[in-house]
Amino acid sequence: MEKNKVRFYREKMGLSQAELADKAHLSIRTIQRIESGDYVLKGFTLRSLLTVLNLESDALFEPESLVSAAEIKTKIKLLNISTFGLLLFPFGNIILPLILWNRYRKIHAEIDDAGRELINFQIFWWLVMSCAMIISPLVLGLFDLRFPLILYIFFAAVAINLAVIFKTAVSIHRGKVEPFKLPIKVL
Repeated sequence: MEKNKVRFYREKMGLSQAELADKAHLSIRTIQRIESGDYVLKGFTLRSLLTVLNLESDALFEPESLVSAAEIKTKIKLLNISTFGLLLFPFGNIILPLILWNRYRKIHAEIDDAGRELINFQIFWWLVMSCAMIISPLVLGLFDLRFPLILYIFFAAVAINLAVIFKTAVSIHRGKVEPFKLPIKVL
């Protein structure tokens, strides 16, 4: 079994080791041994964890190790590049990565995490940009400005988003998957 597979699904459900142990009728020490890879899952323990984590029988045994690091890196690059959908159509920077993330997230936990971070940033970016554009006419009227502030805000926001996409691409190319992390999580 992959060393951190149980931990991945436990954290995805927002459970602590103690909560998982309680729900699965196992000891905390057993959960710790399973997550560290020192315990072979079988019988009651396996069925119990599958039930609590709402998984199918093979989910804990998916051969993540068969997925090459190059393939993981390629999928994450594709997720990052898909955020350029912003330039194609409204919400393209959210819709395209969501489609790809939904398709690739079960391949490996690293792809799932990177996809979540990328999409979280894009959603946050849309919210901030939208608020700034809504407020811009008020600022124009308040300060009696005579230039198209809304366009400046839009182009500045797009430039910031593109800079983040390029920064993420460079970090992926260097072998470190470091999407722009935000304290606010949507996914």
